[in-house]
Amino acid sequence: MTTALEGQLFIGGAEVPPGVLDRVEHINPANGRVQGSVPVAGAKEIDRAVSAARAALGSWREMAAGQRRELLIAVATEIENDVVELARLAVAENGTPRRFADQLGCASATGWFRYYAGWPDKLSGEVLAKLNPGTSRLDYTVPEPHGVVAILTAFNAPMSFLGMKVAAALAAGNTVVIKPSELAPFTTDRFARLCARAGVPAGVVNVVHGDGSTGAALVGHPGIDKISFTGSADTASRILVAAAVNLTPAALELGGKSAAVIFDDARIEDAVQICIQRGIATQAGQACLAPTRMLVQRGAYDKAVGLAAAVTEELVVGDPSDERTQVGPVISGFHRDRILGVIAEADGRDGRLVSGGVGLGGALADGFYVEPTVLADVAPGSSIAQQEIFGPVLSMIPFDDEDEAVSIANGTGYELAAYAFTASIPRAHRMVRRLAAGNVSINTVAFPSPHRPFGGNGRSGMGREGGREGLQEMLRTKYVEIDLADD
Repeated sequence: MTTALEGQLFIGGAEVPPGVLDRVEHINPANGRVQGSVPVAGAKEIDRAVSAARAALGSWREMAAGQRRELLIAVATEIENDVVELARLAVAENGTPRRFADQLGCASATGWFRYYAGWPDKLSGEVLAKLNPGTSRLDYTVPEPHGVVAILTAFNAPMSFLGMKVAAALAAGNTVVIKPSELAPFTTDRFARLCARAGVPAGVVNVVHGDGSTGAALVGHPGIDKISFTGSADTASRILVAAAVNLTPAALELGGKSAAVIFDDARIEDAVQICIQRGIATQAGQACLAPTRMLVQRGAYDKAVGLAAAVTEELVVGDPSDERTQVGPVISGFHRDRILGVIAEADGRDGRLVSGGVGLGGALADGFYVEPTVLADVAPGSSIAQQEIFGPVLSMIPFDDEDEAVSIANGTGYELAAYAFTASIPRAHRMVRRLAAGNVSINTVAFPSPHRPFGGNGRSGMGREGGREGLQEMLRTKYVEIDLADD
């Protein structure tokens, strides 16, 4: 099994020799050095992958439900047994701190596969009630897989995305062509080979590498029956334009600018600690549902700002391979420079820098590091409060009452996640109703879990992953009408 950081296409159950394909260099975000490359698949390779998935579709969808269940369990077991290598690759490809790599990658993906392994023998339609009891007709529905699903994943948590998307797609009877981000391709390579080792038939899981042109060729291919994408809203817009040509349905999990609303009756210390750890420490703030805006009621605001600065300054930033590191690098030099530019522009104009706001020097100067940053007194309508930064940057905003808090929280157009911290049960229930988000958490910050639906609305996308809803995204309903009359 290939373990070097040289990506290869995986089509029809086998690695594809690189041939004359162009390759994209991969940079280690921890040190800025080239550590490998991936091939750029073109139209020919995309067509071959889609054809392999199409050829495998019939036997996979007709496979006995129990057998499909056992194969999904086998994939989970292979991931579980490969935790050391998968964690090594995660640290290298996107700078996931080693202390979190198991949880964010292997444990997450294993959980999704084990959960969806329980669904293949529970896919059932329903017999529809007769509007006219005197008729001899039988009406019922049948759930069916879409067919070949194009899966495009983001760089920040590729193994988690594979668990969320591929497990549901396979459980429903689809086959898949996966295009990972060229910024984090190597765990996906490993995953495809683990699927083969688990006994998943050739052609059911295929991987193509490349840049934006590869992704465009995949989503625009007429042989794709469904698209599942995680990434930016700008890329999603281009995907929808390409999908429109063939009227291909798409599920899109996009960005967020999630607000954590902290009322003055909350446990302020706990709320700030949770938001810092989940908002700007996890994956260096590169998480779409991270609470990157902290809205604090004015009576507790100064205390919260002081706590946020103190907690942030205690975070250990450094080499992701070091077990002590809590915050690793951002994904690229471009991202680092953009984030630092946004902070510099906002400081003194749209907010007040409280901590962080610079890159790291010394032995880490060549890596793509941004010190965890807190900006206080941020203007709610400013760019830094409205746009997703995707880095370790927290914007703190004061508010006076519940109405003002809701207005600020709902004022970005993103509707992925929202959080509220309060000791009042009536207020908690009001906030659940009033916050515009696909996911609302009270007195905690919850990450996606296999048993519950996850997804957003508005600029945060469409469709759901997780739970029954996530499985339904990978199915379509067929209506059947039968005349049972003897004559």
